[in-house]
Amino acid sequence: INQTILDCLVVWGTISEARTEVRGPRTGVFYPDWQYQSGTCLEDGNEPLYMKKNDVWLFSSLEGCCSRFYSGWNFNKCMNV
Repeated sequence: INQTILDCLVVWGTISEARTEVRGPRTGVFYPDWQYQSGTCLEDGNEPLYMKKNDVWLFSSLEGCCSRFYSGWNFNKCMNV
């Protein structure tokens, strides 16, 4: 994330401090986040069991997952751009 964006988030109280590290494990498997409705795909290894059992839900890239499940106007938000 761009440092200027982080600084703005701190000033506006959205976050308490600027952090740039990635949290959680990087699994290489992306899935749509419908549980928390974040509008993006996650790569944290916590995909629901039904997604693990049927790989139609899983992608090896954020772009692939976003294209499939958050196309159209949702795509840029999903890609975090």
